[in-house]
Amino acid sequence: MSSTKEIYWVCRQPSADVWQKIHLLQKYHISVRILPDFAALLRNYAETRLNTIVIGDEEEEAAIEAPMTR
Repeated sequence: MSSTKEIYWVCRQPSADVWQKIHLLQKYHISVRILPDFAALLRNYAETRLNTIVIGDEEEEAAIEAPMTR
């Protein structure tokens, strides 16, 4: 198992505030993968990963989940 810390961040368009948080995470050696929606998450997520954090864009929850409901 890999010891790399990785966060999948689902966010259509990262704001300045989001980028600030991402840079803080990177400072602590946490890799952040920004994905536009949950469909992209499904394409990029390795099923064998055991510990994963997914952060969503709270302001546009419906827009991010739309590809999953089609």
